[in-house]
Amino acid sequence: MSSDADDTLREKVLVLLRSAGYQPLTKSGLARVLGLPPDERARFRGVLRGLENEGVVLCGRKSAYTLRQRTPGGMTGTLRLLHTGGAHFTPDRHDPETLTAMRVLGLDVGRMAAIYVPSSETGMALPGDRVVVKAGMNRARDGVEGRVVRILERSQRGFVATVQKRGHVLVLRPDDPAMPELFDVVTDERTVVPAGHKVLARVESWEPGGRRPVARLVKSLGPADTPGITILALVHKYGLPLGFSHEVLREVDGFSSTIPDSEFEVREDWRDRDVITIDPDDARDFDDAIWVQALPGGGWELAVHIADVSYYVRPGTALDREASERGTSVYLADRVLPMLPEKLSNGLCSLQPGVDRLTRVAVMRFDAKGRRTQARFGRAVIRSRRRFTYEEAFAEMKAADPARRSAPLDRAWPLASLLRRKRFAAGSLDLDFPEVRVVLNGRGEPVGLKTTHNDESHQLIEEFMLAANEAVAKAVKDARVPGVYRVHDDPDEAKLEEYATLVASSGLRVGDLTQRSELQRLLAMAKGRPDEHALKLGLLKSLKRAVYLAEPRGHYGLAKGDYTHFTSPIRRYADLLVHRILGNLEAKQGSRADVAERTPSQARMVDLCEHLSVTERTAAEAELESQRLMQTEYFAGLLRRKTPVSFPAVIVEVRRMGVFVELREWPVRGLVRAEDFPEGDFEYDAGGGRFFCRRPRYNLAPGREVTVIPWRVHRERRLIDFKMIG
Repeated sequence: MSSDADDTLREKVLVLLRSAGYQPLTKSGLARVLGLPPDERARFRGVLRGLENEGVVLCGRKSAYTLRQRTPGGMTGTLRLLHTGGAHFTPDRHDPETLTAMRVLGLDVGRMAAIYVPSSETGMALPGDRVVVKAGMNRARDGVEGRVVRILERSQRGFVATVQKRGHVLVLRPDDPAMPELFDVVTDERTVVPAGHKVLARVESWEPGGRRPVARLVKSLGPADTPGITILALVHKYGLPLGFSHEVLREVDGFSSTIPDSEFEVREDWRDRDVITIDPDDARDFDDAIWVQALPGGGWELAVHIADVSYYVRPGTALDREASERGTSVYLADRVLPMLPEKLSNGLCSLQPGVDRLTRVAVMRFDAKGRRTQARFGRAVIRSRRRFTYEEAFAEMKAADPARRSAPLDRAWPLASLLRRKRFAAGSLDLDFPEVRVVLNGRGEPVGLKTTHNDESHQLIEEFMLAANEAVAKAVKDARVPGVYRVHDDPDEAKLEEYATLVASSGLRVGDLTQRSELQRLLAMAKGRPDEHALKLGLLKSLKRAVYLAEPRGHYGLAKGDYTHFTSPIRRYADLLVHRILGNLEAKQGSRADVAERTPSQARMVDLCEHLSVTERTAAEAELESQRLMQTEYFAGLLRRKTPVSFPAVIVEVRRMGVFVELREWPVRGLVRAEDFPEGDFEYDAGGGRFFCRRPRYNLAPGREVTVIPWRVHRERRLIDFKMIG
């Protein structure tokens, strides 16, 4: 394929698109007008894809192509509206003009962080729209802000809404409060849906002039009060996949449940060792297992076995394309949307006890001071001796009677605890949170909340996974091959200064929070306080978000210079990529010439990392919203009880509208509005960050413990209001 031929074809395409009277054509239409023979179609598709990536052409409605109009100093990208108002704009990394504008603003073009757009500057843009944004410095916010100047293309992803009747007319009320309040609806005989139904709709038009936007119904999801409909609506809202294609399932059906003898011949055999797994009690996919032994003279050998997903999921297959597109599994409140079909995720790749399973293994040696002295990587076969739940592991680790304790755990904890102490001594931040999950009955209705704490059983697995991830990252970096890294950049000083104000309002005296040691001291002071969770959450919001990058830039929160994700390939595509990279390193070293697999080039790896960061963020937002949604439903159920249910809580934030509280039993936050305060003469003190009551005399300030009852819920915003009693 000659570059001259590509250039010639590129020029032909541009001449056609620039010609007078050109009407937008699809890919097939362009090829037909250009008179391209079948053997040139592949090159034509590559040229067109290149023009699109460069931002020269746009693929718009009905997949028709046009030239992109230029806006001097403008950036092209995608808009994501925020529930709190405003939007995040994600620039296109392939557009030269966008990159130039970002460099002028001093933005990191390698990171491609989102730019904030105030709600007053989003114009008529909707979630997922491709837009042109102009940006500049907002000195009041000490950051870059954008303004939508043109909408290039409406999002083709649907939105979820409820059908309502206004007089004789049907309208749509979107579930997402960031969208316009109402849409007019286009219907025909096939899409008539009664009022009260949840639907998936797509924006048809939204023109200036004060008229409501218009949407077309795509499908009915069912009556709004159907059990599970709210989570199903959430799945459609985030564009999450509900099932696998026939092609993918056909490939998976072809996998044998029997491991061929040829694999036993070329893998390390660990089936006679006491390899164990530790997972949540409701887990079904076990992708990591551990083995530890003490070494003569001091020190330990640690083996971290990870499910060898790369044995089954090969590059270029439909299964691989689907896993890459999904990027990650999504764990919603009532269901799991797996990255891989169940036969793999819960079957052939799951390290179940008592059955032979294929693994990738990282074997590391540590001296008596916890320093890693060796690391090697290979392929193995294991037969897990026991599957522990975290509760079972914790009980045995804490058992007073030595006969009730597990030997593998007894050998493992001294190393894990030493690695943990070393990590925090190096500056790692203790940002572990208790996790609250909704308990559902058989009908999918919320009947309770459950909190999981980060006890020693969780810490043991965490430290060993961190050790393996770090060792693998260093090996990939030292090999100087294209890689995937988990990167957490240093925080912005301005964000930490804002956070220091919150800390001061809580009565804690701290120094310069840009110093890691001072952040560690703050977290130590917060430990055990009623507002510990709120203080940690505030710090987490002040730090940058961890992302996938194709360059090793270190992990600030973990205080590690080398870090990647290697330990969860059943549920993360990034880990699967890292497994393939390790396989290629083995092949280069001559140990397994048959394991070499096609891995992305550096340029393709950059694109993949950006895609995987987006899918991870989408999954995290959907998971969090599903939990909040079910929490809201749980408290709505409590409101229906005749006798109010009270909860001890702590005030975590004070605003003019009222105080935000967090329940002591679970890390659930809600608002006590000023009008729902107990009787008293309250005055808002903005400078002191409190409400002051003159009669009787007391303060409502961060850290104060109060008693509250659920008072009202806002389902559409996933928010809970409480009322203060006593």
